[in-house]
Amino acid sequence: MITVMLVDEQDFVRLGLLKILSDAQGIKVLGHTRSYDEAARLVRQLNPQVILLDIHLPGLTGLDVLRKILRGDNESKIIALTHEADGAIPKMAFQAGASGLLTKQASVDEVLRAVRVVHSGQRYLSASLAQHFAFNHFETPASSPFDLLSEREMQVAIMIVNDQKPLQIAYKLSLSPKTVNGCRYRIYEKLKINSDVQLTKLAIIYRLITIEPIVDKVNED
Repeated sequence: MITVMLVDEQDFVRLGLLKILSDAQGIKVLGHTRSYDEAARLVRQLNPQVILLDIHLPGLTGLDVLRKILRGDNESKIIALTHEADGAIPKMAFQAGASGLLTKQASVDEVLRAVRVVHSGQRYLSASLAQHFAFNHFETPASSPFDLLSEREMQVAIMIVNDQKPLQIAYKLSLSPKTVNGCRYRIYEKLKINSDVQLTKLAIIYRLITIEPIVDKVNED
Protein backbone atom coordinates (compact mmCIF):
# COMPACT_ATOMS: atom_id res chain seq x y z
CA MET A 1 0.00 0.00 0.00
CA ILE A 2 1.39 3.40 -1.03
CA THR A 3 0.65 6.08 1.56
CA VAL A 4 0.12 9.62 0.25
CA MET A 5 -0.40 13.16 1.57
CA LEU A 6 -1.75 16.15 -0.39
CA VAL A 7 -0.82 19.82 0.01
CA ASP A 8 -2.64 22.31 -2.22
CA GLU A 9 -4.31 25.64 -1.48
CA GLN A 10 -6.97 25.19 -4.16
CA ASP A 11 -9.80 23.12 -2.72
CA PHE A 12 -11.01 21.84 -6.09
CA VAL A 13 -7.52 20.59 -6.99
CA ARG A 14 -6.84 19.05 -3.59
CA LEU A 15 -10.25 17.40 -3.28
CA GLY A 16 -10.07 16.23 -6.89
CA LEU A 17 -6.73 14.55 -6.20
CA LEU A 18 -8.16 13.10 -2.99
CA LYS A 19 -10.98 11.47 -4.97
CA ILE A 20 -8.62 10.13 -7.66
CA LEU A 21 -6.16 8.64 -5.20
CA SER A 22 -8.75 7.32 -2.74
CA ASP A 23 -10.43 5.38 -5.55
CA ALA A 24 -7.15 3.88 -6.78
CA GLN A 25 -6.15 0.37 -5.83
CA GLY A 26 -3.05 0.11 -3.66
CA ILE A 27 -3.00 3.79 -2.61
CA LYS A 28 -4.11 5.26 0.72
CA VAL A 29 -4.40 9.01 1.40
CA LEU A 30 -3.32 9.65 4.99
CA GLY A 31 -4.19 13.34 5.06
CA HIS A 32 -4.49 16.58 3.13
CA THR A 33 -4.13 20.30 3.83
CA ARG A 34 -4.09 23.70 2.14
CA SER A 35 -1.43 25.12 4.51
CA TYR A 36 2.35 24.83 4.45
CA ASP A 37 2.53 25.16 8.23
CA GLU A 38 0.01 22.36 8.67
CA ALA A 39 1.86 20.31 6.04
CA ALA A 40 5.06 20.27 8.09
CA ARG A 41 3.16 19.01 11.14
CA LEU A 42 1.29 16.35 9.17
CA VAL A 43 4.46 15.02 7.56
CA ARG A 44 5.99 14.48 11.01
CA GLN A 45 2.79 12.90 12.30
CA LEU A 46 1.82 10.71 9.34
CA ASN A 47 5.18 10.03 7.63
CA PRO A 48 3.64 9.49 4.16
CA GLN A 49 5.66 7.73 1.49
CA VAL A 50 4.67 10.20 -1.25
CA ILE A 51 3.64 13.86 -0.93
CA LEU A 52 1.93 15.82 -3.70
CA LEU A 53 2.96 19.41 -2.98
CA ASP A 54 1.74 22.61 -4.64
CA ILE A 55 4.91 24.66 -5.11
CA HIS A 56 3.05 27.93 -5.75
CA LEU A 57 1.35 28.43 -2.37
CA PRO A 58 1.56 31.92 -0.83
CA GLY A 59 3.51 32.50 2.35
CA LEU A 60 6.58 30.40 2.99
CA THR A 61 7.50 29.28 -0.52
CA GLY A 62 6.84 25.80 -1.80
CA LEU A 63 10.53 25.37 -2.54
CA ASP A 64 11.35 26.14 1.09
CA VAL A 65 8.82 23.58 2.31
CA LEU A 66 10.11 21.02 -0.18
CA ARG A 67 13.66 21.45 1.11
CA LYS A 68 12.49 21.42 4.74
CA ILE A 69 10.63 18.13 4.28
CA LEU A 70 13.56 16.52 2.48
CA ARG A 71 15.89 17.56 5.30
CA GLY A 72 13.56 16.08 7.91
CA ASP A 73 13.68 12.72 9.63
CA ASN A 74 11.46 10.94 7.12
CA GLU A 75 11.73 9.12 3.82
CA SER A 76 8.91 10.90 2.02
CA LYS A 77 9.28 11.47 -1.70
CA ILE A 78 7.77 14.63 -3.15
CA ILE A 79 5.88 15.19 -6.38
CA ALA A 80 5.77 18.94 -7.03
CA LEU A 81 2.52 20.27 -8.50
CA THR A 82 2.69 23.29 -10.78
CA HIS A 83 0.11 25.21 -12.79
CA GLU A 84 2.61 26.08 -15.52
CA ALA A 85 5.01 24.11 -17.68
CA ASP A 86 7.46 26.96 -18.19
CA GLY A 87 9.00 29.44 -15.78
CA ALA A 88 11.81 28.98 -13.29
CA ILE A 89 9.96 27.39 -10.38
CA PRO A 90 9.32 23.88 -11.82
CA LYS A 91 12.97 23.47 -12.80
CA MET A 92 14.09 24.74 -9.39
CA ALA A 93 11.81 22.22 -7.66
CA PHE A 94 13.47 19.36 -9.54
CA GLN A 95 16.90 20.74 -8.71
CA ALA A 96 15.90 21.07 -5.04
CA GLY A 97 15.20 17.35 -4.81
CA ALA A 98 11.61 16.74 -5.91
CA SER A 99 11.21 13.16 -7.14
CA GLY A 100 8.49 14.13 -9.57
CA LEU A 101 6.90 17.07 -11.36
CA LEU A 102 3.26 17.21 -12.47
CA THR A 103 1.18 19.98 -13.95
CA LYS A 104 -2.25 20.47 -12.40
CA GLN A 105 -3.73 19.64 -15.81
CA ALA A 106 -2.40 16.06 -15.61
CA SER A 107 -4.84 13.27 -16.41
CA VAL A 108 -6.04 10.74 -13.83
CA ASP A 109 -3.83 8.06 -15.37
CA GLU A 110 -0.77 10.31 -15.25
CA VAL A 111 -1.33 11.24 -11.59
CA LEU A 112 -1.54 7.57 -10.62
CA ARG A 113 1.46 6.68 -12.78
CA ALA A 114 3.53 9.46 -11.19
CA VAL A 115 2.72 8.30 -7.65
CA ARG A 116 3.64 4.70 -8.43
CA VAL A 117 6.82 5.59 -10.33
CA VAL A 118 8.07 7.91 -7.58
CA HIS A 119 7.20 5.38 -4.88
CA SER A 120 9.29 2.79 -6.73
CA GLY A 121 12.35 5.03 -6.36
CA GLN A 122 12.39 6.53 -9.85
CA ARG A 123 11.86 10.14 -10.88
CA TYR A 124 8.83 11.26 -12.86
CA LEU A 125 8.40 14.24 -15.18
CA SER A 126 5.02 14.88 -16.79
CA ALA A 127 4.90 14.88 -20.58
CA SER A 128 4.29 18.62 -20.98
CA LEU A 129 7.12 19.50 -18.60
CA ALA A 130 9.47 16.99 -20.24
CA GLN A 131 8.78 18.58 -23.62
CA HIS A 132 9.42 22.07 -22.26
CA PHE A 133 12.66 21.02 -20.56
CA ALA A 134 13.82 19.29 -23.75
CA PHE A 135 13.19 22.39 -25.87
CA ASN A 136 15.03 24.56 -23.35
CA HIS A 137 17.98 22.18 -23.47
CA PHE A 138 18.47 22.89 -27.18
CA GLU A 139 17.68 26.59 -27.02
CA THR A 140 20.20 29.16 -25.82
CA PRO A 141 18.12 31.78 -24.02
CA ALA A 142 19.71 34.63 -22.11
CA SER A 143 20.63 33.50 -18.62
CA SER A 144 18.39 34.67 -15.81
CA PRO A 145 19.78 37.36 -13.50
CA PHE A 146 18.25 35.34 -10.66
CA ASP A 147 21.00 32.78 -11.25
CA LEU A 148 23.29 35.26 -9.49
CA LEU A 149 21.40 34.89 -6.21
CA SER A 150 22.32 32.49 -3.43
CA GLU A 151 19.71 30.01 -2.19
CA ARG A 152 18.89 32.27 0.78
CA GLU A 153 18.64 35.35 -1.43
CA MET A 154 16.31 33.47 -3.78
CA GLN A 155 14.11 32.51 -0.82
CA VAL A 156 13.87 36.13 0.29
CA ALA A 157 13.29 37.40 -3.26
CA ILE A 158 10.37 35.01 -3.81
CA MET A 159 8.82 36.01 -0.49
CA ILE A 160 9.21 39.72 -1.29
CA VAL A 161 7.45 39.39 -4.65
CA ASN A 162 4.68 37.49 -2.87
CA ASP A 163 4.15 40.72 -0.89
CA GLN A 164 5.59 39.59 2.43
CA LYS A 165 7.12 42.21 4.69
CA PRO A 166 10.62 41.96 6.23
CA LEU A 167 9.23 41.10 9.68
CA GLN A 168 7.12 38.29 8.21
CA ILE A 169 10.08 36.95 6.23
CA ALA A 170 12.34 37.15 9.28
CA TYR A 171 9.84 35.18 11.38
CA LYS A 172 9.24 32.48 8.76
CA LEU A 173 12.94 31.99 7.98
CA SER A 174 14.08 32.33 11.62
CA LEU A 175 16.27 35.32 10.78
CA SER A 176 16.62 38.78 12.28
CA PRO A 177 14.93 41.68 10.43
CA LYS A 178 18.40 43.21 10.01
CA THR A 179 19.62 40.06 8.23
CA VAL A 180 16.56 40.07 5.95
CA ASN A 181 17.08 43.73 5.02
CA GLY A 182 20.76 43.08 4.34
CA CYS A 183 19.79 40.19 2.09
CA ARG A 184 17.23 42.38 0.37
CA TYR A 185 19.79 45.02 -0.56
CA ARG A 186 22.24 42.39 -1.80
CA ILE A 187 19.44 41.20 -4.09
CA TYR A 188 18.96 44.77 -5.34
CA GLU A 189 22.68 45.12 -5.97
CA LYS A 190 23.05 41.83 -7.83
CA LEU A 191 19.97 42.42 -9.98
CA LYS A 192 20.80 46.12 -10.54
CA ILE A 193 17.44 47.33 -9.23
CA ASN A 194 16.37 49.62 -6.39
CA SER A 195 12.81 48.70 -5.36
CA ASP A 196 10.48 45.79 -4.62
CA VAL A 197 8.31 46.83 -7.58
CA GLN A 198 11.28 46.47 -9.95
CA LEU A 199 12.05 43.09 -8.36
CA THR A 200 8.47 41.98 -8.99
CA LYS A 201 8.58 43.10 -12.63
CA LEU A 202 11.84 41.23 -13.13
CA ALA A 203 10.36 38.13 -11.50
CA ILE A 204 7.46 38.26 -13.97
CA ILE A 205 9.77 38.66 -16.97
CA TYR A 206 11.81 35.60 -15.98
CA ARG A 207 8.70 33.61 -14.98
CA LEU A 208 9.71 33.29 -11.35
CA ILE A 209 6.10 34.08 -10.51
CA THR A 210 2.83 34.32 -12.39
CA ILE A 211 1.13 37.64 -13.01
CA GLU A 212 -2.32 37.26 -11.45
CA PRO A 213 -1.49 37.53 -7.71
CA ILE A 214 0.62 40.65 -8.04
CA VAL A 215 -1.05 42.80 -10.73
CA ASP A 216 -2.02 45.52 -8.25
CA LYS A 217 1.50 45.69 -6.85
CA VAL A 218 3.07 46.12 -10.29
CA ASN A 219 0.56 48.80 -11.23
CA GLU A 220 1.68 50.90 -8.27
CA ASP A 221 4.79 51.97 -10.20
